Amino acid sequence: MAEMKCETYSDDEYRWDQLHVAPDLDPDVIDRLVAEDDPDVDDDDTLASFRAVDVSAFRAGGIELTMPTTMRTSDGVGLLYTDRLNYIFSGPGAGKSWALAYVVREKIENSEAIAVIDVEDTLAPLLERLTQIGVDPVALDRYLLFIHPAAPFTTAAVELVIDQMVERGAVHACLDSLGEAFALEGVGENNDDQVGPWVGGVLRRIINQTGAGVTVVDHSTNTGAKDGELRPSGSKRKTAGVTGASWFVKVIKPFVKGQGGKVQFICAKDRHGNFRRGDACAEMEMAYVLDECLLTLTRLGVGDHLDDARSDFQERKYQEVKATIIAVLRAHQRVDDPLSKSALIGKVRDKMKASTSLIGDALESLLHADAEHPDPPVIETAGPRNSRLFHAAEVEGWTRE
Repeated sequence: MAEMKCETYSDDEYRWDQLHVAPDLDPDVIDRLVAEDDPDVDDDDTLASFRAVDVSAFRAGGIELTMPTTMRTSDGVGLLYTDRLNYIFSGPGAGKSWALAYVVREKIENSEAIAVIDVEDTLAPLLERLTQIGVDPVALDRYLLFIHPAAPFTTAAVELVIDQMVERGAVHACLDSLGEAFALEGVGENNDDQVGPWVGGVLRRIINQTGAGVTVVDHSTNTGAKDGELRPSGSKRKTAGVTGASWFVKVIKPFVKGQGGKVQFICAKDRHGNFRRGDACAEMEMAYVLDECLLTLTRLGVGDHLDDARSDFQERKYQEVKATIIAVLRAHQRVDDPLSKSALIGKVRDKMKASTSLIGDALESLLHADAEHPDPPVIETAGPRNSRLFHAAEVEGWTRE
């Protein structure tokens, strides 16, 4: 059989010259074909991925819809996929590092280990951001695996990363940034023949051997969001390699420490079709209340079909947080004045395990009437120095004792 040499590529194909892959082969079937070019790899291991999949056995194991479950918005809908390759990209200063911090906080507050492979900077800036947005220092010690490479991603280096992730039980890894990782070993980001094998030999190898998701932070050469600009800079092999979702970060108001900011996440690619390319699907806002930094992510009226992906556990947790907020406010009002937001969050976390963002989202929902409670269960008043104070309202279903 003659070898095939592919000269052109489309965004949704996984083909490059070294593998001679037939152009009509389903990309899902060859997700694990790409490996780093290693002369020590045994031929039998290389050929194993070309053996046909037992379709009946696969079907017998059950087929589940692939839903995004990481980087959740305030109502529980995720933007990133577990055990898949995801991208977050934009121009400089767009808040990509804050998005990474949001993902790290989410995993740690869920008592899940996460690996951060930061080629650009040391641990200090990440710790500063995580501390600002309220991550428990003790939890950081337990659940954060930080790696700061200063050498190429060789086979031995990647295996070391994998071993550490498996040992710590990491469920996700973030690479910041892809361009700097390429620079460590002279990979040209415009060179398809170099980018494709690197993505397969490093990023996909991590996914395949750990079962964790991977999110890559990358750069774009522009700051717009036109159709032709919704991809990272460099080779199209980057976009073709996405097996989860890819997000362009559009700046609405630049993030500034002590002042806040706002960005939107524009869908550049969703391999599983849960979000439409070009849609602004979520908005991340940083706001400061006194000395507290609040980092929230809100869905922008798209992806309603994903509501069912929110688990019963998450819904029960959300309702439990709301009930705890009311209980804390009731108890406090018997002896003192209304609570500030930071004080309320602290008292709720004393009673139960919940993230700052979840408590904040639950509190905001209690300030508004709904079908179950025609009058808002919580009332907000203005405090000194523009602070927000909260107390429980005497409404049916939430009356104070």
